[in-house]
Amino acid sequence: MSTRCICAKRHKLIRHLLTGEIDLFDLAADPPKLENLTGRPELAELQAELTARLMAWRATAPEK
Repeated sequence: MSTRCICAKRHKLIRHLLTGEIDLFDLAADPPKLENLTGRPELAELQAELTARLMAWRATAPEK
């Protein structure tokens, strides 16, 4: 697979493994995921936390 994602209570972060792109969505305010919030200063800490959690999971998860 070329993408991985992680969900928190309200947000979803998607990482595109081939390009390194990251998409961040607010699932409560934007259920159809139309507005990518990546790079917003007010969400930088959340983005970093979700990215770290996703990378930690990838380090332990078997690849298919």
